[in-house]
Amino acid sequence: MLKPHSHGAAENGHKALVQALLEKQDINPSIGDSIFGRTPLWRAAKNGHEEVVKILLEQDYINPNAADTPLGLTPLLWAASNGDNRVVSLLLGHEDINPNIADRRFGRTPLLLAANRGHKGVVKLLLGREDVNPNTADTMFGRTPLMWAIKRKHKEIVNLLSRRCQTRYP
Repeated sequence: MLKPHSHGAAENGHKALVQALLEKQDINPSIGDSIFGRTPLWRAAKNGHEEVVKILLEQDYINPNAADTPLGLTPLLWAASNGDNRVVSLLLGHEDINPNIADRRFGRTPLLLAANRGHKGVVKLLLGREDVNPNTADTMFGRTPLMWAIKRKHKEIVNLLSRRCQTRYP
C-alpha cells in the first residue's frame, strides 16, 4: 500500500519525511499514484530533488524505469529534459536503469530530449554509457538527437554526437 503523502514528500523534496515514510512497512516506493501512475521517484526526479532521488534509489524493488500513464515519461526522461546532471547521474548509476526508454507519445529518448534542449552535461553523461543508442529517432518527426542538435544549433552537442553516431549529417 502506498500512502498519498509519500508522493507529496518526494515531490517537494522533504528528505526527512521521505526517510520516515520509507521506514513504515506499508510504503512501497515503486507504486504509482492511482491517477497517472507517477511514483515518488518520478516526482522527485522531475523536480530535481537529488537527495530524495538518492534515498529512493537505495530502496529494494525500486523501479527506476516506471513511467507515468499519460505520456510514458520516466524519471530519467524528466531529469534529462530538465538538464539535471546530478539526478541523471544518480539514475544512470542504478543497475536496472534503461537509458533508451522513449516516451509513448513522441518517441523521445533521454538523449534526444537533452540534445534538443541543449543540455551538454546530460548529453555527455548519456554518451558515457555504451548502451545508449544515439541513433534513435523520435516518432513524430523522425529526427535523431544529432538532427535535433543541428536544428537547434547546439554546436558542442553536435560535435559530441557526431563522434558517436553511425550516420553523419551536414
